[in-house]
Formats: sequence, C-alpha cells, structure tokens
Amino acid sequence: MRKLSLLALAIAWGCLVYGLHQSIGYEKGSGHPSVASSLGWAFLAALPLFIGPFVIDHKDESQKFNRWCCVAWLVAQAAFLIILSWLKIFGLIPLLGIGLILWPQYEQPEQTENKQQVKNYTNYKITALLIAGLLYWWHYNPLPSDEEMIAHFHNHRAEIEELVKRYREWVPSKSVPNWEAVPENKALMEKARVKRVTDVAPQWPPNPYSKEAVKQFDDSIRAGKVPSLNPYSNISIELLDEDDPERHFAKVLTSSGVRWIFKELIFIPEIVRIEGENLWLPVHVLSEVRHKMRIFPSLNSYPSNWTKGECVYRQFETHWFVHLCAAAV
Repeated sequence: MRKLSLLALAIAWGCLVYGLHQSIGYEKGSGHPSVASSLGWAFLAALPLFIGPFVIDHKDESQKFNRWCCVAWLVAQAAFLIILSWLKIFGLIPLLGIGLILWPQYEQPEQTENKQQVKNYTNYKITALLIAGLLYWWHYNPLPSDEEMIAHFHNHRAEIEELVKRYREWVPSKSVPNWEAVPENKALMEKARVKRVTDVAPQWPPNPYSKEAVKQFDDSIRAGKVPSLNPYSNISIELLDEDDPERHFAKVLTSSGVRWIFKELIFIPEIVRIEGENLWLPVHVLSEVRHKMRIFPSLNSYPSNWTKGECVYRQFETHWFVHLCAAAV
C-alpha cells in the first residue's frame, strides 16, 4: 500500500510541477516554457518519489543509502519551497513523500542469495540514476551555448555588423522615435535572425581609462555637443531562435539560488582592459573606485557566486562578447 501511495504521489507531484512551470513562465511574461523544459523539471521533482518504492527495505545497507539520497532530495525541494519561494503550501508534498519513505515497516523473511544479488545490482543502478539526476538538475542550462551564438554571429556577420552601424548612427527624433520600426532595419533584423537591438550601459567615451579624456567627454555632453550616446554605448544583440523564441531567457536553479537569466551578444565600441577575470569599466571623474565586471573563457556553465543583477562576459573578438546576465528580479 505504501509503495502504491508513493507512486501515486510521484505522478501527482510531477503533473503539478509541470503545470506550475508552465504557468509561472506565462505569468512572468516570457511566454509558455517549452514542453521539454517543463517535463524535465517535473521528472526531476518526482524522481525520488518514483525511486522510493524500491528503496524502503530497512535491512539492506545499499537501499538505506539510496533511501536517504531520496530523502535528502525531497528535503531540498521542501526547504526551497517553504523558505525561498512563495509556493510554500506545496512544500508539504515533498514532506509527505519523506514520511512515506521513512515510515517504519514490518520485518521481512530472509532473502535468498540470488535475490539479494539482483537487489544489490538494482540498487547500484538506482544510485547512479540519483547521482546523474542531481548533477543534471544542478547544472541544467537551457540557454544556447557560446558556440551556437558565436556560430550565429559568423553566419550572419555582415548583417549584424550593419545593424550595429545603423543603430550607432541613429539619432532619436520625432520623425524616427523607434529604430526597430524603420522598415529597412526590421527587414535586416529578420534576415540576420535578430530579435532585438538596443543600447545598454555603460557608455564608453574615447580613451575610457583616462580621467582627463572622460572629463572632456562629460563636458561635451553637458554642453550639448553630443547629439546621441549610441556611438559610445554597448550595443545589445538578442538573437532569434525560430523554434523557441524565448530560448535566450529562462528561469533556472544555480548554486546561488533561483535566477531569471538571459544571454545575448554585446558590441563594445572601445578596446577594453582585461586583467585576469576582470573586465575594467571606464573610470569615473569624481571617484577613485575602479568598477569591473567578471569575464570568463566560457559561459556554458553558471558563474560561481552569481548574484541577482550581475552580468558576466566572454570575449570572442576584440569588440564582441557573449553576455550572460542574472536579472535583478
């Protein structure tokens, strides 16, 4: 009866996680997540409950290990839901699963040696599945790889560079308030398979690491001699995946907690200074504090100690970078 209860709870929990993942994605305005992504989270959430019926024999040491792995997995789910999320009531479901797995049971007759060997072999497979599932859950990254994005850039290089050139030359006005609404720009974006082009902070004045040069640039802005900051700004290129338009934006679990993350290409107009894992930003005239961003050789996995609102870089050409951000929400 207890095994059937665990299986029924596993199915119910998996269906509920799938539905929640779909609905939360919609409520956050990112569109419905892909079915594969929701099914993956549902499977990972329900997996310890599916394994539970096979590891509730108290007399088998290997089963004890697997049973406590399942319990630890469910404790992590319950702790996250109750402590860190607003879905606190759903934390009771993993706790119910823990109770069913740890509930005392009656002594069973001694098993034959062959049956015990078969059971041990099964337990080893379950242990491997648990470890693989945990590693996948912890490192799952639904965003496209650096290599995919860089290949997209090279395949459409002429179009993307022309988009950047046009955006940097554009001066907002009443006649052209929206750059993307210009038919020629829109057509070129479709050809390049680009979803969005926009300017983002910071601004890079000429000679950005010289206080004198930065002060001259600031004075020019105040004097109205700089009609647009577009030529001096980072230019963000959000690529388009026709099969999954929201592929470059996702909600994931990282070592620093749950994060809304997104990935894009960035054009930086100046040659930046990189020292170790630090990309130094332009100096400030009125401050001695040097600001920096972290830069890595690969962004296919999540950075350590990644905080909300932090963006990290990977340089693949002098002025071009892959840009990975954890949204500040």
